[in-house]
Amino acid sequence: MDERGPSDAQPPSLHEQFARDPWPVVGFTTTEHSNLTNRRGTLTSETTGRVAAYLSTLSASLVALGFVGGGGDFRDDFFAFGAVALSITALVGIVTFLRCVQGSVEDVVLGERIERVRRAYLDLVPGLVDHIEAPLDTSLEEARRASGMTGRSGWQLALTMAGLVSIVNSALIGVVVGFLLQLAGADPAIVWSAGAVVALVAAVIHLRVQQRSFAIAERADRRPSRDG
Repeated sequence: MDERGPSDAQPPSLHEQFARDPWPVVGFTTTEHSNLTNRRGTLTSETTGRVAAYLSTLSASLVALGFVGGGGDFRDDFFAFGAVALSITALVGIVTFLRCVQGSVEDVVLGERIERVRRAYLDLVPGLVDHIEAPLDTSLEEARRASGMTGRSGWQLALTMAGLVSIVNSALIGVVVGFLLQLAGADPAIVWSAGAVVALVAAVIHLRVQQRSFAIAERADRRPSRDG
């Protein structure tokens, strides 16, 4: 009868397993590296496709709006149609933006996990140091810094796919507000001013959503439970 307690049944370390039989370790690490790389590629393709679909929807809305106002007589029906069509497009943009933010965070997380696998390569075979670029520190903050998304203001986030969508969507929301004010008979100066202010506020909100998403991911990455 085996009377060994839980403390006596500790699994071997990675180095011990590699020294005993390197092939399972090599197989698992290379497979994990390949899977993570493929996931990043799939994620990039999905994000690009979503942004393209959003921009296509926006283009179709603008073309339809051009047909409605083709005579140059911008009456109430033009602004009413524009407010409805562009509002629907803005909703599509918000959904696209939120998914792109998720994709940005997931991409950085996958990059961090790839760096951990690469660090394992060098730990197990130090002779590879002259042939493999040194991995980053295995933290989400380091992976984010490598992606350029650093700084307290986070303006670098505007260069991501989510940042692209946020800029277009903010302008679109401002236009919708301007159309609604035009329907209400507001003064042109108020229409332009209110539209610009709303667009600016929307851009700030989009940016804050991105910053908050990365901050939440970084706090989760620093939880002690990750290491034990």
